[in-house]
Amino acid sequence: MSQRLARLPSIHTLKPAERRREGRHPSRHGVVVRCDAALRGSAWLIDISPYGCALWGRGLALRCGVVVTLRPIEAPHSAETDLDAIVRWIREDTAGLEFLRPLTGSAKRPAAVWQAIVSESPP
Repeated sequence: MSQRLARLPSIHTLKPAERRREGRHPSRHGVVVRCDAALRGSAWLIDISPYGCALWGRGLALRCGVVVTLRPIEAPHSAETDLDAIVRWIREDTAGLEFLRPLTGSAKRPAAVWQAIVSESPP
């Protein structure tokens, strides 16, 4: 990938009205994390929304700006459930990811599995 992806402004520089209003749902689902087709390891979703998620995992060696692929542990051999996201922030073993395409609407997306994860997570 030779094209740089746009960086979102920090929430600390945005006015409250400019921040996303979509709530995040706590989650405890396991995911497999891949980067450049190489397995990085497994992690736990901490929270999820239609636009992104936070995950926790030891030794993932992620960097901000890197595109990763997430796959639910419930479907380890199903590439149809893969979801691409960009790493927006990292703090120790926790990372914030923004989905490249929101989990809303399109039947061509692996949205059904991921929307089920969002709906199973308590508000």
